[in-house]
Amino acid sequence: MIGFTVSMYALVASNYMPMTGNKTLDWIKQDSHYCMLVPITIPVTVLAVLFNWLGMKLFRHN
Repeated sequence: MIGFTVSMYALVASNYMPMTGNKTLDWIKQDSHYCMLVPITIPVTVLAVLFNWLGMKLFRHN
């Protein structure tokens, strides 16, 4: 839940917020690369787990 909240703030809410004076929040607002890191990492992790499971099944049944 915390990851979802942080991702939604970085992707959506920070674009509509004014500059706050807080260095971290202002850095997230100006960022255009790292805000996509967490949402892109999730599908890659799911695929890695899926291929690991598939490899284990193929190895065990051969």
